[in-house]
Amino acid sequence: RVRLATSNAAQASVRAVDGLQAVVGTTGIFVENPIERQWRDIHTAAKHVMIGHMTYEAGGRVLLGMEPDFPFF
Repeated sequence: RVRLATSNAAQASVRAVDGLQAVVGTTGIFVENPIERQWRDIHTAAKHVMIGHMTYEAGGRVLLGMEPDFPFF
């Protein structure tokens, strides 16, 4: 459940920063703007194998009483 919650938090953070970047518009694409770094950081982190999309399937399998079929789960 912790792994699923962590993956969900990462995806929620991606959506939040995407929304924030959309609001600030073009300003958010420049390196001088902190939003640019935050956008880049959360998108990079969300791709990590430990919190990526594969954890949803593995977590679902565990909740159903099955083996995760994911080496790092």
